[in-house]
Amino acid sequence: MEEPVASKEGLIPVSLYRVVDGDTVNVIDDSGQELKLRLLLIDTPETVHPNKPVEPYGKEASARLTELLNAADQLYIEYDSGDKTDHYDRHLVYLYADDVSVHEVLLKEGLARVGYIYEQQRYLSEFRAAEQYAKDRGLGIWSIPGYVNEGEEGFNSEEPEPEPEPTSEPATSEPATSEPQETTEYFQNCTELKKVYPDGVASDHAAYQSKMDRDKDNWACE
Repeated sequence: MEEPVASKEGLIPVSLYRVVDGDTVNVIDDSGQELKLRLLLIDTPETVHPNKPVEPYGKEASARLTELLNAADQLYIEYDSGDKTDHYDRHLVYLYADDVSVHEVLLKEGLARVGYIYEQQRYLSEFRAAEQYAKDRGLGIWSIPGYVNEGEEGFNSEEPEPEPEPTSEPATSEPATSEPQETTEYFQNCTELKKVYPDGVASDHAAYQSKMDRDKDNWACE
C-alpha cells in the first residue's frame, strides 16, 4: 500500500465495535449502523468456532488485531470489485488502522495466511509478499511444520478420523437387495469446486466434502 490511506478513493471511515476473531470485526459506520466485517484474502486460526477447539496462534491473531485497531486514530474500510457481502451478510472488505493495512501486518507477523481467494484480488500480490516474509522466517503459524494447509484452506489442527473397521459377512443371509448408489463429484480443492459452483455447495450436495467446510456450517467453499 504505497499511497497514504487517507488520500485513497472509496474509503469509508468506521469506528470499532468489537473484534470477533483474527479476521472478523464488527464496526459502526457514520450512520450508526453496525457492520460485521470479514477481512478479504486472509484467514486466521479459529478461536470462537462452536465445533472446534482454539487453534494455535488464533488468540495471538485476535489480540494483535485488537491492539492495532485500538491504537488507531481512525479506521477505514475499502470494498473490492465483486460481491460486497457473503451469505452470512458479512461485509467483505480491506481494513485499515490509520495508514496501516491490518491484513499485511497479520500476514507479515505469521498470524494469518492468504486464503479464500475469489474474485476480490486487488491486493493479492502485496499479501502474498507479506505472507512469504513470515514463511521464510518461520514466524507464528509457519513455525509449526504442516500446520498451514497449503494447497487447501485453513489449518491442520484436527486429528484425522480413524478408518472404519471392516465388518465380516454373515455365513448365511437373505439375498441382498441392491441399494441405489449415491453419485459424487470430487474436486481437489475449493478453487476447483468454485469453477463449477461459484457459491459453494450445501452438505447434501454430491460435491460436498467436510474438509472444505471450514466453519462447519454445512456449506463448503462459501
